[in-house]
Amino acid sequence: MSELVEMAKRALAEKKGLGTTPRPTHHDWLQAWRHLARDTYGVTPDDPRLQPVFFALSVCDDLFLRGDWDGFQQAVQKVRRAMQNGK
Repeated sequence: MSELVEMAKRALAEKKGLGTTPRPTHHDWLQAWRHLARDTYGVTPDDPRLQPVFFALSVCDDLFLRGDWDGFQQAVQKVRRAMQNGK
């Protein structure tokens, strides 16, 4: 229930244009990592995408450790592009 309340608060803050983007919750980070796991599923050691995907994931990890949500979201797009480039 608290996740629902937190999501509602964030939605209201964004809708009212309070100027500050609410900090991502633990749930937000967890969901983002789950999506990355799903998106990178199937990369094997002999896959030509392995190195670019690992590099992009390491950037995600660094940004996660710094708490940089916006940078992390940009790095997620790099992971997705690296996955698509090998197809």
